[in-house]
Amino acid sequence: MEKIFSETISYEQARAIMELRNAHGVAKPFSIGFVTFNKTTGEGGDYMELPLTVLLDNSMALSKKSPKQNLKIERELEKGITPKGPNHWVNQTKNFAVLVANPDGSYDREKIVKVHLRLILTINGKEIIW
Repeated sequence: MEKIFSETISYEQARAIMELRNAHGVAKPFSIGFVTFNKTTGEGGDYMELPLTVLLDNSMALSKKSPKQNLKIERELEKGITPKGPNHWVNQTKNFAVLVANPDGSYDREKIVKVHLRLILTINGKEIIW
């Protein structure tokens, strides 16, 4: 089934929406639609929508991991072992936190999804024009 979008938005405008923060510096949620692809297995091609998500930045790298994972990373650093980085710049990927809205208006993070930027097709229901 092909979707037709009545509005379009440039990638620069989409990026500005992804980076929006409120007065307290908290990321503002948005929705994205993208096509899946796994370079390792060659699988993908499914259209996915994340109705409530925020862009994670590098300062959230440790906080997004479980306490057990953080402890492992700290121990590796003490031994002089550098953990493998995600290479977001080289791979043109970003991590997005999928959110669940609470009745009090706050949000809980459900999971983290890595998405290749060029595979993002929509933001807030608007088609992204590259």
